Amino acid sequence: FPSHDRIGVRKNSNHFDGYDAWVNYAYEGSENPRHNHSGILSGVIYIKNTNFEPTVFEDGVEFLGKPGDIILFPSQYFHGVKTKKTDNERITLAFNLEER
Repeated sequence: FPSHDRIGVRKNSNHFDGYDAWVNYAYEGSENPRHNHSGILSGVIYIKNTNFEPTVFEDGVEFLGKPGDIILFPSQYFHGVKTKKTDNERITLAFNLEER
């Protein structure tokens, strides 16, 4: 039988819990410059995004992400978040997956 646990949260000894998952808190003036990740798949869970500041991907696609939304994308896909213009909080949970 094929294994069903071949994909898992990427291990990362540089993170406090040893896994490649973290919470992002953004306020007015915050930005997340264009970047990519390690692993095979990366994801973002949108917890709070009152003004729907989008995640902008390398091909110009913007994902607005309302609370409860999740997006998965290839880890090598460049993305970022423009400088936040409002004073309300934007909270996301980001993670990277790897093949075991």
